[in-house]
Amino acid sequence: MKNLLSLSAAICISAIALAQPIITVQPADQVLCADTCAAFDIAAVGTGMYYFWQIDQGSGFSGVGTNSDNLVFCDSITALDSAVVRCIITDINGDSAISMEAMISIDSCLPPIADFEFYFDYTEVIACFTSTSERAETLIWFFGDGNTTIGNVADTCHDYDTKELYWVKLYAFSSYGSDSIVKKVDILGVDEIEENVSVYPNPASDILNISMDERIERAVVYDIYGKLCLIDNPHSSSVRFDLSNLQRGAFILRLETENDVITRKILKE
Repeated sequence: MKNLLSLSAAICISAIALAQPIITVQPADQVLCADTCAAFDIAAVGTGMYYFWQIDQGSGFSGVGTNSDNLVFCDSITALDSAVVRCIITDINGDSAISMEAMISIDSCLPPIADFEFYFDYTEVIACFTSTSERAETLIWFFGDGNTTIGNVADTCHDYDTKELYWVKLYAFSSYGSDSIVKKVDILGVDEIEENVSVYPNPASDILNISMDERIERAVVYDIYGKLCLIDNPHSSSVRFDLSNLQRGAFILRLETENDVITRKILKE
């Protein structure tokens, strides 16, 4: 019995040895600024382990670094953009394990630049805004009448109650800073323009018909938050939209011709 127990223990120990090394912490992807260092760590279970780090910059893996459970790059870090790093661990028995690959990505780390464009329909007192900000992760709109939209909403429309002069402000945020811009939306000082556009029925429960004298290149329906709901490129003087799948409420119709952009507020019953 004693011999059998000793044999079983030896088999278990041998099985454990053959299973080594086992990687418990993998090197992680690195997103870095140009003036920082890339640091990779690895952890494994085993005996007498040797760490062989490799890097692939597009022409295959080659050895780099020393026999250590971490690897650090600081010099010429921009040249390592999109490079892939891995580590081969070999234990005292000659058994090896290869880590997962980790990528180096170089970010500009520049702060955002806030900017936006807008168009509006004076007859409906609706303004639609499009952020043209660079490197923004979060946007906050202030429409100048006490209303705001918070979140990463790049396109939004706002229904003003009265025709006045409004100052619209856009804040742009990212991990590397913030920026803002203010623009004047002068609804008060512009004469109303009557385009020969027919939108019927309005309100509509299902089919909405649109026609005009000019050829409609693109027709889009947005909700009041700027979310795209329907789109068509008719390249003709008329277009139809089926509103039956939309919820009840107000929507923005945008018509693009060769020479103009026209917006109308439509209602879904």
